[in-house]
Amino acid sequence: MKPKNIKSKNIKPKNIKPNKRILRTKLVAIILITLFIFVQFPLQAAPAGPVEICKLNVKLSDEADIEKIASASGGEILRTGPLNYLTLQFNDYGNNRQKVLALSGVLSAEWSKKYRIEQDLVTPSTKAGSYHDPYYSEQWNLKKIRAPELWAEGVTGRGIVVAVVD
Repeated sequence: MKPKNIKSKNIKPKNIKPNKRILRTKLVAIILITLFIFVQFPLQAAPAGPVEICKLNVKLSDEADIEKIASASGGEILRTGPLNYLTLQFNDYGNNRQKVLALSGVLSAEWSKKYRIEQDLVTPSTKAGSYHDPYYSEQWNLKKIRAPELWAEGVTGRGIVVAVVD
């Protein structure tokens, strides 16, 4: 038995209307996914100018009350250690060291190295090989990972937030 010769016809679909319920469901799903992403990873405005990180290293006596010292000084506790020390962070230098030294249980207090976070540290300036970071020459690690070569190609990392947990 021979198969019948079937001729294919160009079948054109008639006006098919999109299902409004499916379109609404897709739209709601897209909105929910977008909201979920922005809740998980909110957009944060960059600081308007340079931010200074003011850390005060405090040597404590054995009977010192760490929480009391932190609350009385207005500083935020960054870390404590087994050798009776405390690191406090302040918004500015002001007279915070003198305040801490006046508290009972404090043996000494010294500012750690001043840290200043600049806006757009790694964006190359108009001069080749020149960057906005005043400490760029001391940062051997950037040269080690060949960051200047990436910056020369136009990779800046704009929009990326990097945090260093110390």
